[in-house]
Amino acid sequence: MKVAIIGSCLSGMSLGLRLLNSGHEVILLSPHQDLNDAGAAYLINSVTLNSLRSLNLQIDSAVTPLEGDSANDYFGESATNAMGLLYSVHRADLHKELYRSIGADRFLLNKRFCHFEPPHNVHVESAVFHDGTEVIADLFVGADGAQSVVREKHVQGSELRNINLIQVSGISRVTKNSTLLNKLIRVFVDPENGTQILIYPTTKTLCSWILQFEDKSYSLSNQKLPIPKLVDKFCERLPVELKTLFAEGRFVSSRLNHCSDRKLPEFIHKDNVILIGEAAHPTLPSLTKGTDSDLEDALLLGDLIDGLDRGFFPTMDTCLTTFTRERRPLLNSRFRRGRKNHALRQTRENAFSY
Repeated sequence: MKVAIIGSCLSGMSLGLRLLNSGHEVILLSPHQDLNDAGAAYLINSVTLNSLRSLNLQIDSAVTPLEGDSANDYFGESATNAMGLLYSVHRADLHKELYRSIGADRFLLNKRFCHFEPPHNVHVESAVFHDGTEVIADLFVGADGAQSVVREKHVQGSELRNINLIQVSGISRVTKNSTLLNKLIRVFVDPENGTQILIYPTTKTLCSWILQFEDKSYSLSNQKLPIPKLVDKFCERLPVELKTLFAEGRFVSSRLNHCSDRKLPEFIHKDNVILIGEAAHPTLPSLTKGTDSDLEDALLLGDLIDGLDRGFFPTMDTCLTTFTRERRPLLNSRFRRGRKNHALRQTRENAFSY
């Protein structure tokens, strides 16, 4: 079976490798000029780490085990943080290993999706891109993130809505003797303005951070600021050691995202086009994001496509419907938890919640 994966998010690349490992023909088409690996390291649980290893990825050097620490507000008070054992995986290193394992010849970069052919048809035969590239495949996978063009053009459902939260994430250099490199996940919150920051080590000299604040604080004047100065503005009251993360020259990479939410539709596919990762279930207001869900999508869909190839399903539609039915209960549970935490945040009944 030939599978065209539109987008280069983690779920898409993981699915691509999973399918290649079982003998399918795969092509990945990314709108970016590179692998888009800016931002903080991935935070994953042990199940997801084992899933990555099951793909035969050589990632041990990119993985750091972490323990949850107490959640502190900016004034030093603390509360229990029940995150437990998680792992930091260096984003750029993981993307490079996926690229190496999949093979450069299977990636087409700088390909912005335009539409499917034939237009306005349930079953599609090819994907057309803005530069005129046309790709024919048996199955098309939309793995192009929360602002998915594939979803907008073909697998429309419930409306994507802004939830008035901004996330800025990145990696900064720190000195080798910094306590920030202790294998702990630190969370600081500012109850007064609804700011949260998550900090955790990534390598022996790099530390990841994720800053989350309310959209109403993101004024027009702030939008004009470069990310280092924007972050510094929102972290004025952080302890001195944490402020060093955002000092001039410390930034290695960073990215800014507007958080969004979407009611999970009854189906996340239409005939031979399916959505996975954030294209199917956009970013929830969580500092740890949905990396585990992205990998779950990739591996389950890979298993089901193998089953389709072996004749376990009468049609592709039946196969993809099975994917939706198996994923919906868990995703809906996570959605409810995310919305509950967002509601607690808005009412200030709880400054930090997982």
